[in-house]
Amino acid sequence: MKKYLLPILSFMIVMVLSGCGHEHKWMEATCTEPKTCTECGETEGEALGHKWVEATCTEPKTCSVCGEKEGEPLGHTWDMATCLHPTTCKVCGFIPDDKLADHACDNWEEVLEATCAEEGYRKGICKYCGKEFTVVLERIDHAFGEWETTTEPTCNSEGEQKRTCSVCELEETKVLPKLEHDLGDWEVGEYPEYGTDGEYVQKCKLCEETINTKPFTFAEFITNRYSLKGDKEGFTVTDAEVYYSKDDLFVVLHALVEITNTGENNLKLSKCSFEFNDDEGHLLSSVDDIHNTSGPNIIKPEEKGYFTVSYIYDAQSNELDVSNGVNVLANITVEQTKEEPVRLEVSDTSWRGEDPTCIGRVTNNTNSTPSSVEILALYRNANGRVISVGHKTIWEEKMAPGDSISFEAMGDWYNLQNTSDINDYEVIAFPGDF
Repeated sequence: MKKYLLPILSFMIVMVLSGCGHEHKWMEATCTEPKTCTECGETEGEALGHKWVEATCTEPKTCSVCGEKEGEPLGHTWDMATCLHPTTCKVCGFIPDDKLADHACDNWEEVLEATCAEEGYRKGICKYCGKEFTVVLERIDHAFGEWETTTEPTCNSEGEQKRTCSVCELEETKVLPKLEHDLGDWEVGEYPEYGTDGEYVQKCKLCEETINTKPFTFAEFITNRYSLKGDKEGFTVTDAEVYYSKDDLFVVLHALVEITNTGENNLKLSKCSFEFNDDEGHLLSSVDDIHNTSGPNIIKPEEKGYFTVSYIYDAQSNELDVSNGVNVLANITVEQTKEEPVRLEVSDTSWRGEDPTCIGRVTNNTNSTPSSVEILALYRNANGRVISVGHKTIWEEKMAPGDSISFEAMGDWYNLQNTSDINDYEVIAFPGDF
């Protein structure tokens, strides 16, 4: 019986030592945790609790044991700087810098009042150190009146405004910016001349100064002087002019149209009738194509051809009313053709110089006999523009191959104000279509 008692007693002793049947391994209590067994987690007693160090100016409330913080620092309580000491914390004595404040005074003595013209000053006794000191008073703002315009701005110049101080009479000025130009409609500044462009201008209605420009092409200038019929491709109308003159004997309407072959095929100058209208489009007179001259009859690419007419009226019975202007409208028909141009040989030409009349000799250098020969004398000015045309049709006699005949081609001198305008001339001869 006794031999069974000893183990039972041993077990009971162990149970007394540990409720869970083992010897505890204790971790000492902390501020927030009681004494605790590291193996079974059994606790004993209470947590120790924090040992707080109160907050300071720069640190929050802090546990001296575990370092845990609570709340915020108190912050400095400043004793502001005076002329005797710098700014200092009343609690901890911290001095952020060594700067002293200016002297301070509660009861000032105004010695000189500041104005907009000069500084003032005042005296006082410092309430901290008792020292007498002086403070300069800055000048005050001017008492300016309203702005008055002394010079009105324009679109070409700036304006000016002025205002005056009622105290010191100081004057202040400011610039008024230029006005915007008030642009009018586009108008012709310079009319084009043959071979050169003119110019459109846009002027300011206020100052009449030219503000904008753009080209006024010669092609645009003559656009309303002709209409095209039939083929309209492969050529360009490069000149169209009209000239009206009147003296005691004659009224003359002269018109000319220049065609330039800009295509790849030959062109035949078929026909052209002329209308003469006033500036409002009312018909003044018309001339059918029977009375005009054309030539050369066939032109190759890059060559020029001409339709022209000089219609002479009796001044006493056929005077035209051109008080509202006179303009030409040429109704042109040009055809593409596979025919090749034929030019007869021209030699011994000369120009008399007093009027547009050219003389010379034409030779049939072809292998056929034409029914007629057309002579065309073109008189040009310094710009290359044809200003007169001399024409001669030789049909009285046949010209066999190799034959020659002299000619005189009188130009339209009616449309020339001065024969000195003629710079050079060219004579072209070709078989007629009669």
